[in-house]
Amino acid sequence: MKRLALGIGILFLGLVLAACGASPAPTEVAVVRTLAPLPTDTLTLTPTVTPSPTATDTPTPTATSTPTSTPTATPSKTPTRTRTPTPTHLPPTRVPAPLPTHTPIPQFVWESGFENGLEGFTHSFDNTSTARFDIVPDPSGRGKGNVYQGIITGQAASEDGKHRPYPGRSFPLLKGAFSTTFEIWLDPNVAPKSVEYPSFISVLSVFDRAEPIWNLSVMVDILGSAGRYRLALNQSEVFETRPVTLPTGQWVEVRVDVDRNGVTLYQDGRLVARGKLDGELRLEAAHWGLYALGVTQARLLNDNMKVWSYSGEE
Repeated sequence: MKRLALGIGILFLGLVLAACGASPAPTEVAVVRTLAPLPTDTLTLTPTVTPSPTATDTPTPTATSTPTSTPTATPSKTPTRTRTPTPTHLPPTRVPAPLPTHTPIPQFVWESGFENGLEGFTHSFDNTSTARFDIVPDPSGRGKGNVYQGIITGQAASEDGKHRPYPGRSFPLLKGAFSTTFEIWLDPNVAPKSVEYPSFISVLSVFDRAEPIWNLSVMVDILGSAGRYRLALNQSEVFETRPVTLPTGQWVEVRVDVDRNGVTLYQDGRLVARGKLDGELRLEAAHWGLYALGVTQARLLNDNMKVWSYSGEE
């Protein structure tokens, strides 16, 4: 019984001790729970990092807007500079050519029909034993009144082998585009039978500068052979020619237009040739009549010479 009672007592004491030993356990748990807030602090730090990207986002749009404004200004100025010079260059390309040559409106006119002899001419050349000219009643029978007649009957007496039986005229310097019309009549009896460069029979010479140094800027010649004579531009460059036959024993009207595009030659209103102007766009002297090289026989009639200036400057 004593052992039983002792055992019960020991058991009871163990329970009491167990009960007493459980009470400090919460104290240790409390320590653990005191440390528990550490994770709480960690969670608190997390939102602290969040504003950091927010702060990064804030300057980002600001930096983006700055470069955006710079390229916007650059293209707006570029087209303006490109277009500014364009109108400056347009007027020269749009400036029209001188007054249309097919409907001349002359600002200055000179003409001669030889009714008063050589009135209006300022000089004349050759009257030799083999080349001469006269003012005579129209020998063609067309009743044109007085006309010029140039005749060649042999070798030239000049050192350069050229015949110069023609009158000429100096002008008080006409500047700009001009035209001349005149009539010619060629006798079919020409020697040699064929005339080609370097030989020629010339019916017009124009000079952009006269004395003391004569500069020939336009020259119109007769070339070919019987039945196939033709007018030709004797220019350094000829752009275009047309197969137009020059009849003999018949009056023909010749027209020459000179402008910034060059020289244009017509026969009875038909285009014959276009060529380069060998000089400046001005007229200081000219002669019509008969002028020849390498020719020993020829007769040419000339009448109704006219000159138009489209600039009005004298």
